[in-house]
Amino acid sequence: MLDVTSLVKPGANVIAYMVRHNWIEDLVFHAMLDRSVGWFAGRTTLHLIPGDLAIRDFLVNTASLDENNKALQAHRLLIENAGDAPFEGALEIAYTPRYPTPGAVVCVRSVPVQVAAHQSKPLTLKMEIPDALPWTPEAPRLYSISATLRDQHGKATDDVVTSTGIRTVAQKEGQLLINGKPALLIGAQNMGMRPFPYPENSSKYNRCATAEMLMSEMLAIKNMGGNLLRVHAHIALNKTGGINDPRIAEMADQLALALLWTGPAWIREGDERSVDTVNEGAYIRQVYNHPCIIDWELGNHPNAFKNDKKDDTTRRTDEYVRRTVDAVLAVDTTRLISPTTYWGHTHYENDLGTLDWKKRPITAVPEYTNPLVTRGTQDAPTGYGADWSSLRHWPSGRTKDALDNKIRAFFNFEHEESAAQPNWNLSAGLPWDHLRSYEAPYEKGSIGRVLNFDEWRASQGWQAFSAYESMRKQIWHGVAGFSWCTIEGGANSGTYEKPLLDPMGHAKLAWYVHKMITQPVFGGSDNVDTVYGPHDQIAPCVFNLGISRTVDLTVKVKTPDGQVVDERTFAGLHLEAGRSLLRLPAFRPKLPAQGYCVIEYDVSNRQ
Repeated sequence: MLDVTSLVKPGANVIAYMVRHNWIEDLVFHAMLDRSVGWFAGRTTLHLIPGDLAIRDFLVNTASLDENNKALQAHRLLIENAGDAPFEGALEIAYTPRYPTPGAVVCVRSVPVQVAAHQSKPLTLKMEIPDALPWTPEAPRLYSISATLRDQHGKATDDVVTSTGIRTVAQKEGQLLINGKPALLIGAQNMGMRPFPYPENSSKYNRCATAEMLMSEMLAIKNMGGNLLRVHAHIALNKTGGINDPRIAEMADQLALALLWTGPAWIREGDERSVDTVNEGAYIRQVYNHPCIIDWELGNHPNAFKNDKKDDTTRRTDEYVRRTVDAVLAVDTTRLISPTTYWGHTHYENDLGTLDWKKRPITAVPEYTNPLVTRGTQDAPTGYGADWSSLRHWPSGRTKDALDNKIRAFFNFEHEESAAQPNWNLSAGLPWDHLRSYEAPYEKGSIGRVLNFDEWRASQGWQAFSAYESMRKQIWHGVAGFSWCTIEGGANSGTYEKPLLDPMGHAKLAWYVHKMITQPVFGGSDNVDTVYGPHDQIAPCVFNLGISRTVDLTVKVKTPDGQVVDERTFAGLHLEAGRSLLRLPAFRPKLPAQGYCVIEYDVSNRQ
């Protein structure tokens, strides 16, 4: 908030912006070559305060939420008295349901306030909300919350209104908890590379995207069953470059999308000392009241740690973790914190912080094991040309250590499982028509050769199949969230093949796979076998998220033309509430002597 009172003169006043010419010297290689990139200023409002009293800050969060939906809400305000006389009055907080159904005031609390002349006074106020309507990634419920400052006669001297949701975020025993219940977040990140319909404006829209562009990306995630958006604005390689676009948070609040939020302090890669922790608190305050934000991300994959040949200790990592975590905790102690989404680039080797990258005993800084600090990486078991053995051997190293430890939630923050050509029939006449990406050789590494243009269907089939097998195995092992890289297909001048959508917004097969993998209940194999011999067995599992259920599982082995050659039913299976995986006895299927088969897992609820 900027006070311009001293600059205002009697009569007409003009308030103008000086627009920053945002010239990027170190463009990320995914971007267009236009270095003149737009800058989004956020949202500006002008508050005309008639008197000397003003509410300068209003931050709201949920301190606790019990199983009966009784919430304890915390409010932090700064009351400023610019007058010559002390102020005595009251502060009134009121809650009103706002979305999806507006309602009447449901809770009001008033407390006395005294502020000396020419002083500012911070105030913390807690109040209970009985029968609260919580915000979740499945049900976006929002409240309008007003704070009104009244004098001794009850007259309002200033007020402020904000929108927020009631929800808590935590991690426990390796699980992500939202409102105290296990959650699984699956979605995608954006890059800000939006060439359609005008490729020449891709750089312009990196930060200054239209509301329609932002909404289309978010709806693409929601319509595939997703509940997560990792907010990025990839443009600079090695300097701060996140974004605090409030429209994204406002839309996500109402669409029920959880956000991994970067903010302007964030860097993509390079030197971790570039992260702007000095201003991180100010950036957090700008979007603090949005319930959709569940994690503050400070760095994508800063990688200068391991490149520092002069530092044979954990000093650089210690300093970075302490600096980033403390910068967030100074303002917010209610959300998760990700200093980096690629812990493998740091000097720490294990989840407990007792080993460095050379397996030497250490004691990591206490911020590393703070209850709000997450773990995660950017694993691609079937991407970048990996053969199938990579998925068979996953997890390993730091990933396995963190998942086995079962203390913090583990995220696969960026998983590009594999590339897939677009439907070339839809791109005729466009600049990227029949242009393969640098990712084309990945096909040779994974499936033996680079596919031709007329084999784009097989290319999409491989991406979808490998995505399903990889994500299913990761869910089986306890990964708390996935962010596919990326949702929109505009990077690399429209030739990027990893995204779930092509440059024009058409969905690939892997987008449809997400519809299957995001179901609260689904069945599958306990391994990633793709070839079955005469003595091999199928080991079925059923995953459950949410309420306890009783289901039947039918496993069918079919020929490609739909003929059932074997069928087994597991009846009356009890699935525990929360997040659970039920492993069932393996069986040897009846298979044809040769040829291909499809294994279908059909889970049905019992009434």
